[in-house]
Amino acid sequence: FRYPSDEHNKITPIRWDGPPIWMDNIRLYEKNSGNLTTNPHDAGSGKKNNRTKVIFGEGFSPDENLTVDLYASKDNTNFILLKANVSNDTFYTVPNEYKNQTYEIRVVLEGNSTDTPIIASIVTEEIEI
Repeated sequence: FRYPSDEHNKITPIRWDGPPIWMDNIRLYEKNSGNLTTNPHDAGSGKKNNRTKVIFGEGFSPDENLTVDLYASKDNTNFILLKANVSNDTFYTVPNEYKNQTYEIRVVLEGNSTDTPIIASIVTEEIEI
């Protein structure tokens, strides 16, 4: 990770025994593909996930060789593809049968030997049941 975190581009806290640390500008390092999966999230009583978007890091523009795919899970085991090759800052709705109070989000990054996707944020909108 090459850039310091700030309060505007949060993805997920790193779990450790100190104060929270936030990551931003996620990219591949020495690999052509990889994924980032959030910890299970509880939306709270009477709420569920509705739609999710990915915000790209500065300077990243996807093409046929650099892609970001978006997945969701309601049981923290089986993931469904919400959208292959997502567009920047565009919400994708979770199908009703996969909306749940507890859920996980996964992004899969595909790069090549010279470049990598860059993720600044993952945003999930939750709704009242």
